Amino acid sequence: TISTSTTTISTTISVYTITMSTSSTTISISTSTFSTSTSTISTNISISSTTISTSTSTISTSTTTISTTISIYTITMSTSSTTISTSSTSISTSNTTISTIISISSNTISTSFTTISTSTSTFSTTIATISTSTFASSTSTTTISTSSTTIFTSSSTISTTISISSTTISTSTTTISTTISTSTFTSSTSTTT
Repeated sequence: TISTSTTTISTTISVYTITMSTSSTTISISTSTFSTSTSTISTNISISSTTISTSTSTISTSTTTISTTISIYTITMSTSSTTISTSSTSISTSNTTISTIISISSNTISTSFTTISTSTSTFSTTIATISTSTFASSTSTTTISTSSTTIFTSSSTISTTISISSTTISTSTTTISTTISTSTFTSSTSTTT
């Protein structure tokens, strides 16, 4: 029996701000969200007498890629006025399923093998730069907003059970390998002239 489940959740947040006035400043900040999914394991066991059986467990793998893009829009109108708005996107993650089948007999030598392979997550983050200009003779102040991004990785749990028959020699081998990726976040600064 092989059981598989896949869950994907995606969320996007966009923020746009337009400001018009004399000697005023507007700040807009947005943050990204994340989603998670977990895996499920299914196991099937069959028992027979006076037969020879060998079991082999195979676990499939999954690869997850996460990408993030942050866009920045700037609109400046009127004397001594600067407005900056920021938007950011979200991240979604998924994990796959592990299934195991075991057959056992009596009056023989029975051997079972279990191999477990893990998933790898990769993601990247990009943030655009902010640049504003004012073409008036009066004095103005400018404030630049920033955005933050949070990335979450998925994890899976593997469980394997091997039954034993009568008057036999039984051997089991289990190998588990796990990899967890980390995130990198880069933010750029803005210049006002």
